[in-house]
Amino acid sequence: MNLQKQGSRQPWAFRPAVFVKSERCMRPIAELKMKTCPGLRVVALCILVACLFPAATYAQGMIEGNAVLTSQSGTPQILDESGQNRSVKPRISLLPTGLQWATGKDTQAFLALSNGAAIGIGESTRLRFLNYQQRRFASEKEGFSYEPSTSTLSLELESGELALVAQRISPISELRVSLPQGSLRVHRGIAHIRYDQTGLHIAMIEGNLTYDYPGETAREFVSGGSIIRISDRSAQRREVASRGLIDVLPADAVQLHQAATHASRRVLFQANAETATPPEPVMVVNTEYFNQPSPRPYEFKE
Repeated sequence: MNLQKQGSRQPWAFRPAVFVKSERCMRPIAELKMKTCPGLRVVALCILVACLFPAATYAQGMIEGNAVLTSQSGTPQILDESGQNRSVKPRISLLPTGLQWATGKDTQAFLALSNGAAIGIGESTRLRFLNYQQRRFASEKEGFSYEPSTSTLSLELESGELALVAQRISPISELRVSLPQGSLRVHRGIAHIRYDQTGLHIAMIEGNLTYDYPGETAREFVSGGSIIRISDRSAQRREVASRGLIDVLPADAVQLHQAATHASRRVLFQANAETATPPEPVMVVNTEYFNQPSPRPYEFKE
């Protein structure tokens, strides 16, 4: 069928297939639609499940996260979920979920986590690891530049002080701390948190976090360089008791978050995509270096 009129140059004349409307030509298109519908249904169903049940989808592939006690001063008390004393050796991997740490005077502990974060537990502190899970990751994800996968870390601070270093944490990872009054989530950065008789003190050295008041009816956004204090009474009123700058942060608090930052760079965790087990730690400096005697008092030869 020649649709081009003699002496005419209309553009439609060069596309005769557009004007063919026979059932024979249309049948393959209909059959193609019927063949692709089952696959489209499966894709649509997966998207629907991911939207309706994001937690279940996110939890797929999660295993227990690993940690290493990089250093300590004094002897912290460590209890497992059954309330039994747990012996933890420095620079040996441990699964922190369910462990409760209690430090006394002149006692501190520093842990490096397999998601790239680090925790500094200060003096006279009671801290519990509620849950720590992490997705498996391949060898090309190893390093100190960013979190190798995604993770969920839930802590409970009963009293005392805590330094959280999460400079490389993924934007979709969760780092939450339950408190006697409310809770908070560190999005990224370095934070110093203390809870004592004067209330909750939050110092954001860099990055940002969100504090939720009791009942999650209101919240505060804390950015780097700022300090807020929320007393038990002001928490009930859903307001900050006082604000300040990190210039007034005590020297011991500065040392705590600096030591925690150092701990985050002392351990490299190996890939576990093939093994499906918690990632194994590798100390950046050989352990023999840490076991060598320290010459004190120092002697200088003339």
